[in-house]
Amino acid sequence: PGGIERSHVHLREFEAPMSGALYCTGYTEELNEFYELDKEIIVYRCKSELLDKVEFYLSHPVEAERIRVAGYERALKCHTYQKRYEDLFSKINLR
Repeated sequence: PGGIERSHVHLREFEAPMSGALYCTGYTEELNEFYELDKEIIVYRCKSELLDKVEFYLSHPVEAERIRVAGYERALKCHTYQKRYEDLFSKINLR
């Protein structure tokens, strides 16, 4: 209580795009380290922005599909368990 609340990424940030879903989530600064926001995953900062983006992508399926595919490709390229472990081991010199 009274401490600083800190947002962080969750496993779903990788699982949803990896499964081929069009992923929409609340904004956290840390997501910038893993995805190009609103190009590979959709983010929102408040309820009204969420509603606006959902309405937009429901009425623009081609754009939604482009983001879905880009998120899937990024997940395959950078966020598999194998890739994440390779990056971790490299950082701690265990390669």
